Amino acid sequence: MDDEREYQIGEKVDGYEIVDESYFLTPAGRLKRGVLDEEYISAYLENPKSKTGALRTAVENSGIDYKATRNRACVMHNRLLGEIESRLLKLSLDDKALGRSVLRDLCANAENESVKASTATTLAKGLYPDIQITKDMGIDEINLEISKLEKEQEHIH
Repeated sequence: MDDEREYQIGEKVDGYEIVDESYFLTPAGRLKRGVLDEEYISAYLENPKSKTGALRTAVENSGIDYKATRNRACVMHNRLLGEIESRLLKLSLDDKALGRSVLRDLCANAENESVKASTATTLAKGLYPDIQITKDMGIDEINLEISKLEKEQEHIH
């Protein structure tokens, strides 16, 4: 079912009748529009390697008789790309927060000093810029490095 256009009540789409503005009539009963989209997004986030596989899973979970082709999967994926990217970003941020929490716990509670040192180093990465001033640098290069340091300090405060 192609959700890219508006449908008319009573219209048949891929053999399914549109029974009102938000439902398709399928052999399994009424299917709320958007359910297939949600199922696709969930399936794709679980296995982002296969758009067609995600569409097949979405179709199975929705209980509809719909042939999941590669072309249909690409069309659906492109239509839902903004929402997929938004959810992937949220998952990434959640994963980073969890990882940071685990690292902080390890750093605070590890019995082994090398584990504490390693986790502390990992936690501190990115907090301090990699400024390198050497005696063979010219004034312009040194000023550039100092400028980078000042910008980094502004972001921290």
